[in-house]
Amino acid sequence: MIAKKWIIPVVLAITALVAGACLPSFGVTQINDVDQLNTAVAQTVAAELTRSVMETALAKATQLPSQQVITATSQPSTTDLPTATSQPPATSTPYPTATAVPCHRIQFMLDVTVPDGTVFAPGTNFVKTWRLRNAGSCTWTPDYSLVFRAGNAMGVSGVVSLNQTVYPGQSVDVSVTLTAPAAEGDYEGFWSLRSSDGILFGLGDNADVSFWVKIRSISQQSTWPPELPLDFAANFCSARWTNASGIISCPSAHDDFSNGSVNRTFDPKIEDDYQDDEITLVVIPSSGANGIISGRYPAVIVHSGDRFQALVGCMTDMDDCDVTFKLKYAASNGTIYSLGSWHEVYEGMHTRIDVDLSGLDGQQVEFILEVDNNGSSHEDKVFWMTPHIQR
Repeated sequence: MIAKKWIIPVVLAITALVAGACLPSFGVTQINDVDQLNTAVAQTVAAELTRSVMETALAKATQLPSQQVITATSQPSTTDLPTATSQPPATSTPYPTATAVPCHRIQFMLDVTVPDGTVFAPGTNFVKTWRLRNAGSCTWTPDYSLVFRAGNAMGVSGVVSLNQTVYPGQSVDVSVTLTAPAAEGDYEGFWSLRSSDGILFGLGDNADVSFWVKIRSISQQSTWPPELPLDFAANFCSARWTNASGIISCPSAHDDFSNGSVNRTFDPKIEDDYQDDEITLVVIPSSGANGIISGRYPAVIVHSGDRFQALVGCMTDMDDCDVTFKLKYAASNGTIYSLGSWHEVYEGMHTRIDVDLSGLDGQQVEFILEVDNNGSSHEDKVFWMTPHIQR
């Protein structure tokens, strides 16, 4: 009851003060009873509370940005970052310096005809052919020339035009017609190419080395020299070697299945890879129909009891070899006779030839060794091993 006594006067005092502060000055509303007074006080308190809340919200809304708290994903500080692995200082990798290819340079490939040391009778005309590769960076034009530089010109005067275009990296056969000197002996001639603007060039890194031809000029005997053994392999270049078209050089370019060739070896490898050590002629007939290779030797006087002997067959790995060996002779009147023929193919067998020459006793004859290609010279690389007259 005491509380009620204190509360009512306090409330009334507050109400009076608020009413005085809030009511407009132009009019006063009179409150007649306690219920009306309580209602007015409650409304006044609610209004004050509402004002206080609004003022608080406005104050928060007008805070400066620096007072605001922003929540974000935390970022590592610079002290939290991993330390970068140290790298070695950069160095430059040395590259080989490209060497400029000279404009004019020749690479020698092979002697197509007339290998070094080929024997010719004095005054014999022959064609020397070199196979050369354009190893420079400039194209050889038809205006380029083959030029004699030194040694023996062997009958050539002036220059020989190239007459064709040869691009860098390509090969070409260049030829010149020469004549064996009249005097017997060994001869050599040195040659180069000349560009259309007069630059001479040849082989080697500096393009200053000439290519050459080397021959022997020797009188061929009309009869077999008495001091020589009757050995057709040992004296094979004393014979006159021909193909279907004419004379070929002796020795010849190796493995010439087009023009035919004749060479000599002391370590022949024959059918079934059998390695021998006897002196042997290795021959190839010329290509095409009626392709042959034939060697006609100087005349010899035959004695009673003389025998022609040889072993013949195909060289190793010549699987398609198919030839006919023939032994002939030319009588003193020029008539040619046959002494026998032997067919050979690559089958692992060889043929031993042994011909009695007693029927020619006292006659002077020229023996002829011949090989026919039987229609094609493909792999017709064959041998005459130790062909000789046994006396």
